[in-house]
Parts: sequence; structure tokens; C-alpha cells
Amino acid sequence: MLVCRRETLLTADLADRMLMMDPDNGLYFELDTIGTDIWRRLATPVPVAHLVADLTRDYDAPRAEVERDVLALLHDMVAYGLVTAC
Repeated sequence: MLVCRRETLLTADLADRMLMMDPDNGLYFELDTIGTDIWRRLATPVPVAHLVADLTRDYDAPRAEVERDVLALLHDMVAYGLVTAC
């Protein structure tokens, strides 16, 4: 699955955190360091498998753990309309 982030969100990059606002519904979101890293990696559409592989390599973490965490974050982001399958 290819993931795309929604470009109509208002964002503020605070070094290791990302603040986001959805102007359509007035909701605010904050991403931690790793969530911010993932958001940055979604600047261009990316297959989930590539995202997981890259994060596994860069964080030297077990693939199963990275995949679980990435899928959970993406699930939440889809639920709030921050990312979509493209």
C-alpha cells in the first residue's frame, strides 16, 4: 500500500516534534520525535513496506516491532484524515 499525507494540514516543525492543525475540523495534533520522522518521510508517497524497512534500518530495531508501531500510527492517522492510501 502506498501512503500519502494530506497536504492541506497546517504544520509547525519544532525540531523534534510536529504540531499539526486540520483547518477543516479545527483538530490539533502533536507528533513525537519518531512520529515527526515518519511524517517527514511521507513528504512523497511511500509504500508502507519501504517505510518500515527504512525505519528498521535507521533505528536498528526489530522489524516486527517497527512494523507494529508504524501500522498503529498510520491507522490513527488514517482515522483522523491525516494520511490516505494513494
